[in-house]
Amino acid sequence: IQDLYKLNNDNKLFLVTRFTETDLESLAEPYRKIIAEQFNPRRGFPKFGLRIARKAVTDFKKAVNNPAAVIDMMLYYVEQGVICTNTYGDIDEPFYNSHVSMFESAVKLIRELNDPAVTEQFRYRAQKIVRDTSGIGWGFHDDLAHLYRSEYPSAD
Repeated sequence: IQDLYKLNNDNKLFLVTRFTETDLESLAEPYRKIIAEQFNPRRGFPKFGLRIARKAVTDFKKAVNNPAAVIDMMLYYVEQGVICTNTYGDIDEPFYNSHVSMFESAVKLIRELNDPAVTEQFRYRAQKIVRDTSGIGWGFHDDLAHLYRSEYPSAD
């Protein structure tokens, strides 16, 4: 186990999350930075590295054993994409498709957990994503709104 731990950071994170009490926020921070750097960097313009940002979500999902933390990271990915497009203007269909797909994965995971507390935990963020996309093209807003209503049918 010690050799696995030393091998690389992904193994280290995996083992730490499985065998010790961990602060999920501090574990999530490096992954959040990767995503933010692709869509909303501190300096310069976005890189639009969809593959890099999605890999960060996938790597985080593999590393932690906490579905709510994974949903949080998925929604963070979508939120960063929404901020990016609202800051820099219309992007392109693959960009929007990637974010709709991630939102759909988050909604699906919420549904699979079938836990009212988790459903409510993410209601406001999902609703805000939909509201913040009003007027964005490529069917982005419509797709997100449809997915949101599928999980929160009685919502505004």
